[in-house]
Amino acid sequence: KRQLYGSGSLGGTVRFIHNKPQIGEWSGDLSSTVGKTDNSGDIGYKLAGTLNIPAGETAAFRVNAGQMVSGGFVDLERFVLTNTGLGLDDGAGGVTTAVSEDINESTTAFARLSARFMPTDSLTIDASYHYQKDDADGRQAQGKTLPTFTMFSPIPEPFEREVDLLSLEIELDLAIGTLTSSSSIVDNDGTASANFTPFTFPLYEEFGLVFEPTQYSEAIFRNSDEMFVQELRLVSNGEGKVDWAIGAFYMDHETAEEEVEYLVGLTEFYGDLGFLTDQIVDFGRSADIKDRALFGEVTFGLTDKLRLTTGLRWFDIDVDAEQRFTDPSTESDFSGVPTSYSDSDTIFKVNLAYDLSQQALGYATWSQGYRRGGANSLPTNEPADLQAFRPDEVQNFEVGVKGTVGDRYRYSASAYYIDWKDVQIATFSPVNVLDVAINGGDASSTGLELELQGNLADNTDFSLAYTYTDSKLEEDFSVADGNFVASKGNRLPGVPEHMFVGAVDIRQPLDKWTVKYHLDTSFTSETVNEVSKFPLVGEYREFDDIWTVAARISFNSDAWTVGIFGENLTNEEGVMAQSALVAIPNQAFEWVLRPRTLGAFVRYEF
Repeated sequence: KRQLYGSGSLGGTVRFIHNKPQIGEWSGDLSSTVGKTDNSGDIGYKLAGTLNIPAGETAAFRVNAGQMVSGGFVDLERFVLTNTGLGLDDGAGGVTTAVSEDINESTTAFARLSARFMPTDSLTIDASYHYQKDDADGRQAQGKTLPTFTMFSPIPEPFEREVDLLSLEIELDLAIGTLTSSSSIVDNDGTASANFTPFTFPLYEEFGLVFEPTQYSEAIFRNSDEMFVQELRLVSNGEGKVDWAIGAFYMDHETAEEEVEYLVGLTEFYGDLGFLTDQIVDFGRSADIKDRALFGEVTFGLTDKLRLTTGLRWFDIDVDAEQRFTDPSTESDFSGVPTSYSDSDTIFKVNLAYDLSQQALGYATWSQGYRRGGANSLPTNEPADLQAFRPDEVQNFEVGVKGTVGDRYRYSASAYYIDWKDVQIATFSPVNVLDVAINGGDASSTGLELELQGNLADNTDFSLAYTYTDSKLEEDFSVADGNFVASKGNRLPGVPEHMFVGAVDIRQPLDKWTVKYHLDTSFTSETVNEVSKFPLVGEYREFDDIWTVAARISFNSDAWTVGIFGENLTNEEGVMAQSALVAIPNQAFEWVLRPRTLGAFVRYEF
C-alpha cells in the first residue's frame, strides 16, 4: 500500500485484502481446530467455513463464517456476593471468597458476506459486510503478588464487543489508468466491567470513612465508534516511463466513551450521607474527527536502471471533543470546556531506486509522516497540559537493498533513522486513572532490518528475519506541573531493541499425500512500560524478553489437510503489560502470554 494513501500515519499503512468471490466456480472449505492449553480445564476450538457461489457469468458471492473459543487458564479468587451485592461476611472480620476457574475464556463469532459484479471487462464492483462479536469472561492476566495464572478481584471483569463493517469498492479501467472508489462504514461498540477498588480505596480517607472488607468498587465502561471513510484514486496503467497516482481521502470518525463507578455498600454501611451515594462517578467524553486529504505520486524512469519517485499529501484535520463529569462525592457537575483542534499541512516523499543487477535492487527513501493531535477530555481543567496533545511528526530516512541469489534465495537489508518531533506517548492521568496521550518532546529511532528466505533443498524452505531498534528521547521533558519527568536517553515504551523470527518447512511425499513439517521461533527482547521512571500513576517496569517456539505437522492431499500443532512449546511465561493501579498489592495484575497449547486440525476443500 502506498504510504500516502489512506488515513494519515507516521510510517505507512497496512492494508488487509480479503479473497474476492470467484466468478464461474463453486468452491469452498470447512475447517475445525481443537486445542488444550496448560493450566486450563477448557478445550478451545475453532469452526469455520467458506462457500463461493457463482451467479451467472458476471457475478459471484462468497460467504465465510465461524466461531473461535479460546480456553481460559487463569483462576480468579473473588467475593461470594449477597443479595445486596456486597461480599459475604465470613464471621471473622473478613469476607468469604470462592474460585472461578479459567476466567479468561473468550469467544469470537464472525461472518463475512461479499459479492462481486463484473458487468463489463472494465468495471468491477465489490461489496462486503463483516460482523464480529467478541466476549471474554475476564482478563488474560495474573496477580503481580500471587501464584502464576492466579488473580484476585472482588468481582469478575467481563468484556464484550460488536463490530459491523460495510464496504464498497468500484474499480473502472480507463484508457489512462484505473479509477477506484473505496467506501466503508464501521460501527464498533464495547462494554467492560472492571474492579476499581484499588482506586477508590484511598478516597475513603478523604471523607474519614472506614473501608469495610465486604465492600468493593466496580467501574462500567462503554465505548462506541462510528466511522465513514471515502477514498478516490486514479492510478496510471504503467505503460511508459512515467507512472503516477492521484487521489482524495475523507474520514468522519465519531467516538464516545462512558465510565460509571460504583462503591457498593457505601449507603448501606453509612446511611444517607447526602452528597455521597453508591454511584461515585459518572463520566463521559466524545470526539468528532474529520480528516480530509489530497495526495499524488509520480515515478520517473530516469534510465533503464534508475527510477525516481516523488509524492505529496495535503491534509486538513478538525477535532472537536467534549466531556462531562458528575461527582456526587464533591457535589460537583463538571461539563468541561469543549476542546477543538485543527491542523492543515503538506508532507512529502522521495524515493530513488537503482537496479544493481537483474537480481538486485538498491534504494534510498526520505519521507515525512504525521499523526494528528487531539483532546484527552479530562473531567477537570487541571493539570492544564494534560487537556490536549499536539500532533507528532517524523522525518524517515531509509537505505536498503533487496534481491535474489539464483532461484533459491531472497534477501533484503535496510537501515533507517527516524527523527521524531513532539512524540506522542500513552500514559495514565492522575485524574480517574484515565488513559491519556502526552507529548514527549523530540525523539529518535535508529534501526536495522534483515530478511533472508530460501530453499535449503528441493523439499526444505526457510525464512529468517531480524530487527534492531534503538528508540529514545532526545531531550528532557516534563508535564503535569512537573510531576511527570522524563530524561534524555530514556527508552520509548513498548519498543524492543531486538526481534528475531525464524521458520523452516520440510515437505515429504507419501503416496497420494504430502507430509509437511513446520517449525518456527520468535524472540522479543525486553521492553519498558513507561518513558518516565516516575510515572503519574503506577510504576516504571522493565519486562523480560520473550522467546517462543511453535511446530506443526500436517498431511495434505488435493482436498484434505489433517494435522497436529503446538504453540509456545517451551511454556514461556511472558509478561507483556501491567495494571496502573497498585494501591492494594494483591489486586494489581499483569497481562501474560498464553502458555503451551497442543491441538489438532482438519480442513476439507471442495
